[in-house]
Amino acid sequence: MQFIHVRIVRLILQPGLSASTLLQAAQVIKGINALPLVDLEGMQHPDTALADDLQAAQVMNQVFAKKLVYYEFGNEDDNNGDDLPDALSPDDRSPGF
Repeated sequence: MQFIHVRIVRLILQPGLSASTLLQAAQVIKGINALPLVDLEGMQHPDTALADDLQAAQVMNQVFAKKLVYYEFGNEDDNNGDDLPDALSPDDRSPGF
């Protein structure tokens, strides 16, 4: 991917993704001089989403320090048949995140 000048790599979080796997993925993205687009867990996994998202942010801060990291809330939740009321917006998670 480095030879085709990929600038952004989308990293989709899955429930239970280990910190070591996430760290390896982040290091690969950094190794090809790309920026990560971290797809934070949406409301498909409400029980683990906040913890997984916080872990991802910590790993990204560790690997990329002060470099730019893009975050996206949810992985096409509305296209997966999930009914997402306004009450379940990213703003509702901001106190913990």
